[in-house]
Amino acid sequence: MKRKKKSKVLAWTMISLLFLATMPAGASSVHPVTEQERGFVGATHVATITYADLTETNVNTAQTLTDVFNVTANQRIELIGMELITAFDAGNNATGSVLVTVGDAAAGTDFYLDSAELNSNKTEVWMKYGRGFQGVTTATRTNVTAVSQQTTTLNYAGTNAPTVTVTPQTTTLNYAGTNAPTVTVTPQTTTLNYAGTNAPTVTVTPQTTTLNYAGTNAPTVTVVPVLATNTIVYLDGSSNIVTNTIVYVASATATATLTAGSLAVATNATATATLTAGSLAVATNATATATLTAGSLAVATNATATATLTAGSLAVGTNVAVTTAAQASVTALTDSAQGRKVYTVDDTIDFVFTPNAANALSENTTGEVKFYFKVIR
Repeated sequence: MKRKKKSKVLAWTMISLLFLATMPAGASSVHPVTEQERGFVGATHVATITYADLTETNVNTAQTLTDVFNVTANQRIELIGMELITAFDAGNNATGSVLVTVGDAAAGTDFYLDSAELNSNKTEVWMKYGRGFQGVTTATRTNVTAVSQQTTTLNYAGTNAPTVTVTPQTTTLNYAGTNAPTVTVTPQTTTLNYAGTNAPTVTVTPQTTTLNYAGTNAPTVTVVPVLATNTIVYLDGSSNIVTNTIVYVASATATATLTAGSLAVATNATATATLTAGSLAVATNATATATLTAGSLAVATNATATATLTAGSLAVGTNVAVTTAAQASVTALTDSAQGRKVYTVDDTIDFVFTPNAANALSENTTGEVKFYFKVIR
């Protein structure tokens, strides 16, 4: 501890040598420290206040500067120390005094720095550590946490390799007839009258003509199906998307082609004799009727695909179980009730300057003081 204090004193001595030159008067400011200052005192920012910032005209009346150093939530602030660059003169009043404390409204006016004299007519303090920097070392214990993952089983609908069954749907298509119809030919007749006696020698010479009819008993029947297509999409056994086009018979027509035929038939006759009147029935024409036997044909019209998914499960993390274990003791500077603070809301650092009854703060014509802060975000 003694060696540490000596190094601090040496550091502050070197800092004082850097700033013994008189600085020009001006408004207060806060800016990051130089690399030399950071190395000597461990500060990150410096706030500079001069006599020109002290404007209170009433004697024995303090003035609080709250617009010098603004802090934001989550910043950790520590005042490393104060350095008096130029002593304040209290308007050359031999009994004048200028005291300074540093704090904030919530923690107290001297939370960072207790009272220090800045006036040359008193016993001015050229250097002073902040209250946090004057803390003592102590044994502290830090707890660490061990985290273990908890899991649960998540069920889902199926795997990526379902069993797919494709079932074609069918319909029955009726058509007009088969290729072997039953054809009936019916001749038509007429009665032919002739003249004659009751016992003649009759020579009858019939005259003939050719009768055409529609067909024979074995017509050629042609069935013409009308085709249609239907596209189905389903998954195969490897989870690939398969597109198939099914061609099916939508309807059919049956055409019977009859072979034309002809028949020679008698159309009239002449008789030479005394003929007994008589009559003869002769064929004059014929009609052919094809009776087609109705039939049916089952054809594919569409298909349905059914995928059977195999149920599965997956273990997923749901929560963590936290247990607390003690770590070995370590030695560190105490973050006590004075000198260090982590701000939870935005705030200001308050610099309070207090004169005595012999003078007012506005009477000072010289004076400059620096405050070195360590700011951790």
